[in-house]
Amino acid sequence: MRERLLYMVTLSCIFLMLMGCASATLDTYQPKSPDEEAIIRVLRINEETLQNRDLSGHLATYHDNASIMIFFSNEGRPLVLKERYAEWVPTSVGWGEKGGKFAGIKIIVSGDTATIKGTHTSSGGYSSPHTIVMEKENGIWLITNWSFGRYS
Repeated sequence: MRERLLYMVTLSCIFLMLMGCASATLDTYQPKSPDEEAIIRVLRINEETLQNRDLSGHLATYHDNASIMIFFSNEGRPLVLKERYAEWVPTSVGWGEKGGKFAGIKIIVSGDTATIKGTHTSSGGYSSPHTIVMEKENGIWLITNWSFGRYS
């Protein structure tokens, strides 16, 4: 009896540890407020329009004055304004890519500003930490800054 109890306690601890390691994705994140719900909706639209090569829909998720990090092998990872991003994104590796995943999402909302941190994993299996800053303007959340670390 005692061995069985020890076995059940051990299994329960392992289960709880695995649950604690579960990483929230855009599909599994449980919003804690209407603002978080709206933020997740914008991030889903951003991802879906990128995958579906819908440039106007994708750009609509960004503020007109957004700074967005891009990757150029000869320029490193510069932050560019939305106008330059609009020229670059249709030529990027991720344009139309399906299978990438944004996970480990953590959202901090402070008034009309939100910071979203998480990890993006490409369909090739490379991952990188991402930081997104959003602002609510006229009741609408828009991305004002998107930056990322090195993919490894």
